Amino acid sequence: MKNILSTLTVLFILLTSTVSWGSVDGKGIECKKHNGDTVRFSFNDKKVLQYGFKVIEDKVNLIISSKEPYYLFQNFIDWTSYTFDHSLNRKTLKLTVTDSNGNLRHTYHCEVYSYEVLIRNLEEVVEQFQSKYDKNTKDNKI
Repeated sequence: MKNILSTLTVLFILLTSTVSWGSVDGKGIECKKHNGDTVRFSFNDKKVLQYGFKVIEDKVNLIISSKEPYYLFQNFIDWTSYTFDHSLNRKTLKLTVTDSNGNLRHTYHCEVYSYEVLIRNLEEVVEQFQSKYDKNTKDNKI
């Protein structure tokens, strides 16, 4: 009986662990170019979501600018958004963006966060953008 329980326990641990090993769902990345431009993504339900900001009626809003399926490979995570192909090196966290002809458009260096931390970071950016927007519109007559 002990052997059966031990075997089942080991099998349970192995099976449930391998499901989570390598999983990217629930993670987010913040990627910066050398000039400081930043893009942010999260991986949820086998889709990669790209975040952006949009001003609606003088209020800065966090938006999802694209939601596409991603494909996991041993060393890369790939996805296509609009007409651009994205490839994230899973070891170096270097994100390359190419056009439909394979021409390099952008290179980013990324940091990984939990989804919750990424959202908190995005909320802080919204507050910063809102503050800047309010300052720039302070003297508007209408």
